[in-house]
Amino acid sequence: MLTPNDLRRTDPPLQDPTIASTLRERIMGFRNTQLIAVAAKLNVAEYLIGGSKSAKQLSNLLHVDERSLYRLLRALSSLGIFEEKENEI
Repeated sequence: MLTPNDLRRTDPPLQDPTIASTLRERIMGFRNTQLIAVAAKLNVAEYLIGGSKSAKQLSNLLHVDERSLYRLLRALSSLGIFEEKENEI
């Protein structure tokens, strides 16, 4: 049986760079999966087949909020899924 003393650590839990790095990767992995899922659900790639478009153009085509879509596209660009070109994706 565990006691409260068994659960105490002598060092701060996230001081170990390996633990902090692993935790960060797992959190970001979930985030990345969600970003891709939202883009797939909206069929964003389908609307980009003919060439790049601004977030405003895409938001009108997809009937979604422009600012939210822009944040999604920027996040996906940071993952290398899309490429941002002077206010266009």
